[in-house]
Amino acid sequence: MRECVMQKQEKLLLVGGDIATPDVIKYCREIGVYTIMTNDIPRENNPYKQMADEAWEIPVEELDILEAKCREVGVTGVFSGVNEHNIDMTQELAKRLGLPFYASDEGWACARDKGRFKAHCVAVGLDVAKRYDLMLPFSSDVLAQIHYPIVVKPADACAQRGLSVCHCEEELLPAYEKALSFSSSGEIIVEDFLEGIELDLTYVFVNEKPILNKCYLTNPIYYGGRPIFSLCLPSISFWNQFEEKHGAQIEALTKRMDCKYGTMVLQLIYSNEKYYLLEMGYRLDGTASWRNNKRQTGFSACEYLVDVQLGRDLNHWHPLIGIKNPSTYNTSYLLYAKPGKVNKIVGLDAISKLENIDITLSRFSEGSVIEAAGNMYQVAYFLLLLDKDKESMASQIKYINETLHFYDENGNDLLIYFDDYSVFESDANS
Repeated sequence: MRECVMQKQEKLLLVGGDIATPDVIKYCREIGVYTIMTNDIPRENNPYKQMADEAWEIPVEELDILEAKCREVGVTGVFSGVNEHNIDMTQELAKRLGLPFYASDEGWACARDKGRFKAHCVAVGLDVAKRYDLMLPFSSDVLAQIHYPIVVKPADACAQRGLSVCHCEEELLPAYEKALSFSSSGEIIVEDFLEGIELDLTYVFVNEKPILNKCYLTNPIYYGGRPIFSLCLPSISFWNQFEEKHGAQIEALTKRMDCKYGTMVLQLIYSNEKYYLLEMGYRLDGTASWRNNKRQTGFSACEYLVDVQLGRDLNHWHPLIGIKNPSTYNTSYLLYAKPGKVNKIVGLDAISKLENIDITLSRFSEGSVIEAAGNMYQVAYFLLLLDKDKESMASQIKYINETLHFYDENGNDLLIYFDDYSVFESDANS
């Protein structure tokens, strides 16, 4: 009689939870993977845990307990999507269990340390902003070298926390102390403020090489004396130009950092016909943009990363990576809110019902008090938009601006809108 061999069921442990969690669980159900989620929040108080097949109340920092539990139940992959602390824990847990982890040690260290990343950029001939070696107490010699405006920011913070633009020496000390308050390492970057076109380039690693998957021009609004990105539009012209000019250097850069798997985002400024590298992200983005890309091309960075973490075959994804000319137009829109108390929200239901809009973040509600954070924690909504062309997208943005409002008790609108519709007429956004 022929013996029947039962294949061991794959089990994915989600370390913590974030915006990627619902998509991870949905995909795992589709491919027959059992999901477990762990953190210290009781299941009844955590909607993410209620979605998973199983839930543990083990804090993500309790690695000894998690390691033993994973071995006991036969976990075959570990995952964390956006939260950097949770990714730290996931990386260490994967090492202990001998399971796949997409990020190399050096690549992840560079994603957490802007200065370390820029050192690698310089080594392969990529341009970065001029940096000033400034530490407390400030050296008069270094102060004399500075040409304002400059950017002061923590080397190890994200979401623009602790970032300031200084226009004179009197603003420098308060900005430096602010940056220190957001830094765990105490390393502060002081560098030239570059004015130009800001770009986000997303790469996916295929056969251990970086393949450009998306190129977005991040159009800003101006708030607090500096630009903060608000509307992200695809740009094939910059995609082609950057790939032709610096493709080989990006490959050399990722080789230096030993990056072979996963997805990577590079932020840069195009100024005076040069591309200046700002920082690197080596994780899923916080806007859940993979949802639009899935609808647009069939490729989901989130699902791809699940397959990486489970050690699955990736070949079926490769033809979907790097599609430059999809049939639809894809946009991310970040709506910021001014400080104040939200008395009334108008238009959210109408926006929610639109077929081509996905609200991936809704941070405030009626009664919320919005603090002057000066960073992405003042974002009220992340909107993913999909439409047939640029002209239709411009109309969609205009409708959102006219429909969605936060009113304070005096009837003032607290939302900050991107309303420069001329960007949709630019050849760069094509």
